[in-house]
Amino acid sequence: MALGWDGSLRSRVASMMRGRGSTPSVEGMLLPAAFFAMWAVRRMHEHGTSVETFAKIAAKNWNHARLNPMAERQADRQISPQQVLAAPMVAYPHTAMMACGAGGGAACAIVASREVAERLAVGRPLVRVSASQMQSEHYTEGHIFLGAVVGPAELTRTTARLAYEEAGRGPEELSLVQVHDAFPIEELMYYELLDLCADGEGDKLVEEGATAIGGRVPFSTDGGLIARGHPGGPTGLAQIWEITQQLRGESGKRQVAGAKLGLAHMMGAGSVCVIHILERES
Repeated sequence: MALGWDGSLRSRVASMMRGRGSTPSVEGMLLPAAFFAMWAVRRMHEHGTSVETFAKIAAKNWNHARLNPMAERQADRQISPQQVLAAPMVAYPHTAMMACGAGGGAACAIVASREVAERLAVGRPLVRVSASQMQSEHYTEGHIFLGAVVGPAELTRTTARLAYEEAGRGPEELSLVQVHDAFPIEELMYYELLDLCADGEGDKLVEEGATAIGGRVPFSTDGGLIARGHPGGPTGLAQIWEITQQLRGESGKRQVAGAKLGLAHMMGAGSVCVIHILERES
């Protein structure tokens, strides 16, 4: 059994603001929202990404969360990109509706032998772990936010490719993906770092609706960190729960049709990247 719970990210954000030791650091003075905002602007400069693209990603996740009874943020109506843009500004270009929900939560996963799983499944499809990879770096000052994602960008690409190799699967075979999408810029970057498209082409996936439920490869089907919530400790386990539900065909209105293979991606400051690929057994 793996169990995670957390009261709130706010206390940890406050500790980050206090810095480390007696020497002030950028990481100790800026909130994560500011880091991600700066990299979002850099993305806009380098690739022509529009503010509307970020808003579309956030609106998609809010609308996925509407179908998830466990989500922290559940709107009573369909959310449009215009509503996301009209929300109070946190740090340009990110509005309050683009920032992750930072409340409390808990999640649990149980891994069992095939014998036990078959006995407890009661006819439900079995879900197995096809790949489990973790890569990490030794922490050095400035490594928490080296770019538009948590930690060095290549850490995600390296871990993902090791996971694909272990599973004997390619990114084109994924049915759905859960990522560390604390802000839209992160999800956009992970489209590329997980090899779902070439560098600089993530914007096209958004325009095509490829990452929404019903699209080619849905991302954050439960609302992701932005709308399902980001309590910290249980966030990664919540991703495992969502993928397992999807692979069993038990996700109700947010069900991805024919889901057979799912990828869960989680980052931690320091930097650590963990990727699991789960597969439905036929």
